[in-house]
Amino acid sequence: MGHTMAEWVVCHWTSDAGPTGLPRDLWNMLQRAHYHHPPEYIVAHTNNGPSSVEYHARVLILARAYVGSQPLEFTSYGSSLHRAINDAAYIAMAHMLHLHVELASQYPYHPARPLGEEVHLYLSAEREPNHVLRNLAEYVHSADRYHRVIGLELRQARGRIAHLERLIEPYVRMGHIPRIELYEYRGLFKPVQSESSRSAQRRRVIAPAPKWRSAADAEDYEPFVPASPEDGDIQELNQE
Repeated sequence: MGHTMAEWVVCHWTSDAGPTGLPRDLWNMLQRAHYHHPPEYIVAHTNNGPSSVEYHARVLILARAYVGSQPLEFTSYGSSLHRAINDAAYIAMAHMLHLHVELASQYPYHPARPLGEEVHLYLSAEREPNHVLRNLAEYVHSADRYHRVIGLELRQARGRIAHLERLIEPYVRMGHIPRIELYEYRGLFKPVQSESSRSAQRRRVIAPAPKWRSAADAEDYEPFVPASPEDGDIQELNQE
């Protein structure tokens, strides 16, 4: 029997005229483009693993009081409710800048994105006479690219962690791996402090193989080796 489909559950709704962060910046931008209603946000969440939750934010921008104006909707994902909302607002800002030329003079160096596209467009700052503004524009462009790369890497890493947690979960249910050690830090392994526990952590855990649900699960099986506190990667993760 394969894995069941993840179920999305609506966990947050807001239509706030006084938001903070990027939703505030989006609302300021919309007012300059003659929108009279603040954007509305719907956020849903689903469990991807024993300790992994993904949030899906949808921002709805109501139509302007112009003939032919249509409502717009943009979506984004995030590892937390606020991250998903802020990322959805950021995507909406990029699209609005491309849709409304009247915003170009007020947001000249912000990234813009055509509808249906995944890439951002940047206005060149090479001819900007104000060197402070030119440096700021170059920084914004670099930060935007960095933000996109980090976001993709984070989502891939979380997906991989959720996959590994599903492989380990049969051992947790059988009691071979203590659940509190595995999930106390959102899926990261808790360093063991006592000397006796450290030596035990260095030994390979040999446990009977669980009953696999399918042949594909059995192919993915790899013997699990708990990380010792001396493991540099695990120490670095837990220090963050």
